[in-house]
Amino acid sequence: MIYEFQREALQKMMVKIEEFESGSIDLGTLVSQLRVAYEMAEFHDQSIRFVFERAWIFLDHEHELQTENWAPPDASTAQSVESAITGMRSWIECGLNDSGLA
Repeated sequence: MIYEFQREALQKMMVKIEEFESGSIDLGTLVSQLRVAYEMAEFHDQSIRFVFERAWIFLDHEHELQTENWAPPDASTAQSVESAITGMRSWIECGLNDSGLA
């Protein structure tokens, strides 16, 4: 069951993805704002938390590959970022469509 405040947090997440795709925010901002919205939603079910973390970690990893000194040049590609975005978007859409997040 998704509560209204959780649905609102999911909608905010989707808006942030759209802002990233339009170039309004960068990947680091997207990663941090998705985390904040998720924490505000207060999902307590461990299976929901696990699936979010699994989707989010790929975005965080792509951001690290773009910004950390240890990362090889060009380690993050547009295709790998898009794949990570697709995973997060799928998780959000499941919640918005009441088809479950876990």
